[in-house]
Amino acid sequence: MIGLGNARYADDQKHRRDTDWYLHALQLLGESGDANLKAQAMIGLGNARYKDNRHCSQHDWYLEALDLLGEHGDINLRAQALIGLGNTRYTDNRHRSQHDWYLEALDLLGEYGDINLKAQAMIGLGNARYADSDQHRRREDWYLHTLDLLGESGDASLKAQAMIGLGNARYADDQKHRGSTDWYLHALDLLGENGQEESRINAYIGMANSYGANRDNRTALDYIERGLRLRPQHNKLLQLQNKFLRYLGNSRPKVG
Repeated sequence: MIGLGNARYADDQKHRRDTDWYLHALQLLGESGDANLKAQAMIGLGNARYKDNRHCSQHDWYLEALDLLGEHGDINLRAQALIGLGNTRYTDNRHRSQHDWYLEALDLLGEYGDINLKAQAMIGLGNARYADSDQHRRREDWYLHTLDLLGESGDASLKAQAMIGLGNARYADDQKHRGSTDWYLHALDLLGENGQEESRINAYIGMANSYGANRDNRTALDYIERGLRLRPQHNKLLQLQNKFLRYLGNSRPKVG
Protein backbone atom coordinates (compact mmCIF):
# COMPACT_ATOMS: atom_id res chain seq x y z
CA MET A 1 0.00 0.00 0.00
CA ILE A 2 2.80 2.41 0.83
CA GLY A 3 4.46 1.58 -2.47
CA LEU A 4 1.21 2.25 -4.32
CA GLY A 5 0.94 5.59 -2.56
CA ASN A 6 4.50 6.48 -3.51
CA ALA A 7 3.67 5.58 -7.11
CA ARG A 8 0.52 7.74 -6.91
CA TYR A 9 -1.58 4.86 -8.19
CA ALA A 10 -5.33 5.43 -8.22
CA ASP A 11 -8.03 2.80 -8.55
CA ASP A 12 -11.76 3.17 -9.09
CA GLN A 13 -12.67 2.26 -5.54
CA LYS A 14 -11.43 3.82 -2.30
CA HIS A 15 -7.91 4.88 -3.33
CA ARG A 16 -8.44 7.96 -5.46
CA ARG A 17 -5.32 9.72 -4.17
CA ASP A 18 -1.90 8.73 -2.84
CA THR A 19 -2.99 9.73 0.67
CA ASP A 20 -5.74 7.09 0.63
CA TRP A 21 -3.09 4.33 0.39
CA TYR A 22 -1.06 5.75 3.29
CA LEU A 23 -4.14 6.12 5.48
CA HIS A 24 -5.26 2.58 4.63
CA ALA A 25 -1.79 1.31 5.56
CA LEU A 26 -1.91 3.06 8.94
CA GLN A 27 -5.37 1.69 9.61
CA LEU A 28 -4.21 -1.79 8.74
CA LEU A 29 -1.10 -1.59 10.95
CA GLY A 30 -2.97 -0.25 13.98
CA GLU A 31 -1.38 0.97 17.19
CA SER A 32 0.93 -2.04 17.62
CA GLY A 33 1.99 -2.34 13.98
CA ASP A 34 5.55 -2.21 12.66
CA ALA A 35 7.07 1.17 13.56
CA ASN A 36 9.10 1.47 10.35
CA LEU A 37 6.08 0.85 8.13
CA LYS A 38 3.96 3.30 10.08
CA ALA A 39 6.72 5.89 9.84
CA GLN A 40 6.92 5.37 6.06
CA ALA A 41 3.19 6.00 5.76
CA MET A 42 3.42 9.11 7.95
CA ILE A 43 6.29 10.51 5.88
CA GLY A 44 4.24 9.85 2.77
CA LEU A 45 1.33 11.79 4.23
CA GLY A 46 3.67 14.63 5.14
CA ASN A 47 5.08 14.73 1.62
CA ALA A 48 1.53 14.77 0.26
CA ARG A 49 0.64 17.67 2.59
CA TYR A 50 -2.33 15.80 4.02
CA LYS A 51 -4.14 17.36 6.97
CA ASP A 52 -6.59 16.00 9.53
CA ASN A 53 -7.74 16.98 13.02
CA ARG A 54 -4.46 15.89 14.63
CA HIS A 55 -2.14 17.00 11.85
CA CYS A 56 -2.90 20.61 11.04
CA SER A 57 0.37 21.14 9.24
CA GLN A 58 2.68 19.11 7.05
CA HIS A 59 5.43 19.08 9.68
CA ASP A 60 3.19 17.29 12.21
CA TRP A 61 3.55 14.05 10.23
CA TYR A 62 7.34 14.24 10.19
CA LEU A 63 7.49 15.01 13.91
CA GLU A 64 5.22 12.06 14.70
CA ALA A 65 7.37 9.79 12.52
CA LEU A 66 10.53 10.88 14.37
CA ASP A 67 8.85 10.37 17.74
CA LEU A 68 7.71 6.89 16.69
CA LEU A 69 11.16 5.87 15.42
CA GLY A 70 13.07 7.20 18.42
CA GLU A 71 16.79 7.83 18.64
CA HIS A 72 17.70 4.31 17.54
CA GLY A 73 15.20 3.93 14.73
CA ASP A 74 15.90 3.34 11.07
CA ILE A 75 18.47 5.91 9.90
CA ASN A 76 17.05 6.38 6.41
CA LEU A 77 13.52 6.97 7.70
CA ARG A 78 14.73 9.43 10.32
CA ALA A 79 16.73 11.26 7.64
CA GLN A 80 13.64 11.44 5.40
CA ALA A 81 11.65 13.00 8.23
CA LEU A 82 14.45 15.47 9.02
CA ILE A 83 14.66 16.52 5.37
CA GLY A 84 10.88 16.92 5.32
CA LEU A 85 11.08 19.24 8.32
CA GLY A 86 13.74 21.27 6.56
CA ASN A 87 11.58 21.54 3.46
CA THR A 88 8.67 22.83 5.54
CA ARG A 89 10.97 25.36 7.28
CA TYR A 90 9.85 24.15 10.70
CA THR A 91 11.86 25.46 13.63
CA ASP A 92 12.26 24.46 17.27
CA ASN A 93 14.76 25.16 20.03
CA ARG A 94 17.47 23.00 18.44
CA HIS A 95 16.71 23.87 14.85
CA ARG A 96 16.56 27.65 14.48
CA SER A 97 16.80 27.53 10.68
CA GLN A 98 15.80 25.07 8.00
CA HIS A 99 19.43 24.28 7.24
CA ASP A 100 19.83 22.75 10.72
CA TRP A 101 17.51 19.90 9.69
CA TYR A 102 19.48 19.17 6.54
CA LEU A 103 22.78 19.22 8.42
CA GLU A 104 21.41 16.81 11.02
CA ALA A 105 20.22 14.49 8.23
CA LEU A 106 23.68 14.52 6.62
CA ASP A 107 25.33 13.87 9.97
CA LEU A 108 22.97 10.99 10.63
CA LEU A 109 23.56 9.42 7.20
CA GLY A 110 27.31 9.66 7.48
CA GLU A 111 29.84 8.97 4.77
CA TYR A 112 28.23 5.74 3.59
CA GLY A 113 24.56 6.67 3.92
CA ASP A 114 21.94 6.53 1.21
CA ILE A 115 23.15 8.63 -1.73
CA ASN A 116 19.71 9.89 -2.75
CA LEU A 117 18.91 11.10 0.76
CA LYS A 118 22.28 12.83 1.03
CA ALA A 119 21.57 14.48 -2.33
CA GLN A 120 18.17 15.69 -1.10
CA ALA A 121 19.77 17.22 1.99
CA MET A 122 22.48 18.93 -0.09
CA ILE A 123 19.90 20.37 -2.49
CA GLY A 124 18.00 21.66 0.54
CA LEU A 125 21.16 23.35 1.83
CA GLY A 126 21.70 24.94 -1.57
CA ASN A 127 18.13 26.17 -1.68
CA ALA A 128 18.54 27.56 1.84
CA ARG A 129 21.74 29.33 0.68
CA TYR A 130 23.70 27.81 3.54
CA ALA A 131 27.46 28.34 3.46
CA ASP A 132 30.05 26.57 5.58
CA SER A 133 33.75 27.29 5.99
CA ASP A 134 34.77 24.22 4.04
CA GLN A 135 33.90 23.38 0.42
CA HIS A 136 30.47 25.03 0.24
CA ARG A 137 31.04 28.77 0.22
CA ARG A 138 28.22 29.47 -2.25
CA ARG A 139 24.87 27.82 -2.82
CA GLU A 140 25.97 26.48 -6.22
CA ASP A 141 28.68 24.44 -4.47
CA TRP A 142 25.97 22.28 -2.90
CA TYR A 143 24.35 21.64 -6.29
CA LEU A 144 27.68 20.79 -7.91
CA HIS A 145 28.50 18.46 -5.01
CA THR A 146 25.11 16.81 -5.49
CA LEU A 147 25.72 16.20 -9.19
CA ASP A 148 29.15 14.79 -8.43
CA LEU A 149 27.70 12.50 -5.76
CA LEU A 150 24.92 11.19 -8.01
CA GLY A 151 27.11 10.62 -11.04
CA GLU A 152 25.95 9.92 -14.57
CA SER A 153 23.62 7.09 -13.58
CA GLY A 154 22.10 8.79 -10.52
CA ASP A 155 18.46 9.63 -9.89
CA ALA A 156 17.25 11.80 -12.78
CA SER A 157 14.81 13.82 -10.67
CA LEU A 158 17.45 14.76 -8.10
CA LYS A 159 19.98 15.64 -10.78
CA ALA A 160 17.35 17.84 -12.42
CA GLN A 161 16.65 19.61 -9.12
CA ALA A 162 20.37 20.34 -8.72
CA MET A 163 20.53 21.68 -12.29
CA ILE A 164 17.54 23.93 -11.67
CA GLY A 165 19.32 25.21 -8.57
CA LEU A 166 22.39 26.00 -10.67
CA GLY A 167 20.17 27.83 -13.14
CA ASN A 168 18.59 29.86 -10.36
CA ALA A 169 22.06 30.68 -9.05
CA ARG A 170 23.07 31.81 -12.58
CA TYR A 171 26.08 29.54 -12.45
CA ALA A 172 28.10 29.17 -15.65
CA ASP A 173 30.77 26.57 -16.35
CA ASP A 174 33.29 26.36 -19.16
CA GLN A 175 31.47 23.56 -20.93
CA LYS A 176 27.87 23.48 -22.15
CA HIS A 177 26.21 25.62 -19.49
CA ARG A 178 27.00 29.22 -20.38
CA GLY A 179 23.86 30.63 -18.79
CA SER A 180 20.81 29.84 -16.66
CA THR A 181 18.67 28.60 -19.55
CA ASP A 182 21.21 25.90 -20.40
CA TRP A 183 20.75 24.36 -16.94
CA TYR A 184 16.95 24.51 -17.16
CA LEU A 185 16.91 22.94 -20.62
CA HIS A 186 19.31 20.22 -19.48
CA ALA A 187 17.01 19.51 -16.52
CA LEU A 188 13.94 19.32 -18.77
CA ASP A 189 15.73 17.00 -21.17
CA LEU A 190 16.76 14.77 -18.28
CA LEU A 191 13.22 14.66 -16.86
CA GLY A 192 11.47 13.98 -20.16
CA GLU A 193 7.75 14.26 -20.74
CA ASN A 194 6.86 11.99 -17.83
CA GLY A 195 9.36 13.32 -15.29
CA GLN A 196 8.56 14.74 -11.87
CA GLU A 197 5.89 17.38 -12.35
CA GLU A 198 7.11 19.86 -9.75
CA SER A 199 10.65 19.86 -11.13
CA ARG A 200 9.40 20.42 -14.66
CA ILE A 201 7.29 23.34 -13.46
CA ASN A 202 10.29 24.85 -11.64
CA ALA A 203 12.36 24.56 -14.81
CA TYR A 204 9.62 26.26 -16.85
CA ILE A 205 9.47 29.07 -14.26
CA GLY A 206 13.23 29.45 -14.50
CA MET A 207 13.07 29.64 -18.29
CA ALA A 208 10.26 32.20 -18.13
CA ASN A 209 12.13 34.41 -15.68
CA SER A 210 15.28 34.24 -17.79
CA TYR A 211 13.47 35.29 -20.96
CA GLY A 212 11.48 37.89 -19.05
CA ALA A 213 14.70 39.43 -17.75
CA ASN A 214 15.73 39.86 -21.39
CA ARG A 215 12.32 41.41 -22.19
CA ASP A 216 11.31 38.48 -24.38
CA ASN A 217 7.91 38.32 -22.71
CA ARG A 218 6.23 36.27 -25.43
CA THR A 219 8.71 33.40 -25.03
CA ALA A 220 8.46 33.75 -21.25
CA LEU A 221 4.68 33.41 -21.48
CA ASP A 222 5.06 30.30 -23.64
CA TYR A 223 7.03 28.56 -20.88
CA ILE A 224 4.48 29.63 -18.26
CA GLU A 225 1.70 28.10 -20.36
CA ARG A 226 3.64 24.84 -20.60
CA GLY A 227 3.71 24.73 -16.82
CA LEU A 228 -0.02 25.51 -16.59
CA ARG A 229 -0.79 22.55 -18.82
CA LEU A 230 0.70 20.41 -16.08
CA ARG A 231 -1.00 22.23 -13.20
CA PRO A 232 -3.63 24.79 -14.25
CA GLN A 233 -4.17 26.21 -10.74
CA HIS A 234 -0.52 26.67 -9.79
CA ASN A 235 -0.40 30.02 -7.95
CA LYS A 236 3.10 31.10 -8.92
CA LEU A 237 2.51 30.21 -12.59
CA LEU A 238 -0.73 32.18 -12.62
CA GLN A 239 0.96 35.20 -11.04
CA LEU A 240 3.74 35.11 -13.63
CA GLN A 241 1.23 34.64 -16.43
CA ASN A 242 -0.62 37.79 -15.36
CA LYS A 243 2.64 39.71 -15.16
CA PHE A 244 3.80 38.77 -18.65
CA LEU A 245 0.32 39.36 -20.09
CA ARG A 246 0.41 42.88 -18.66
CA TYR A 247 3.73 43.45 -20.32
CA LEU A 248 2.41 42.21 -23.65
CA GLY A 249 -0.89 44.05 -23.30
CA ASN A 250 -2.84 40.95 -24.37
CA SER A 251 -5.86 39.23 -22.89
CA ARG A 252 -5.38 36.07 -20.89
CA PRO A 253 -5.12 33.01 -23.17
CA LYS A 254 -6.90 29.75 -22.60
CA VAL A 255 -4.87 26.90 -21.13
CA GLY A 256 -5.40 23.42 -22.52
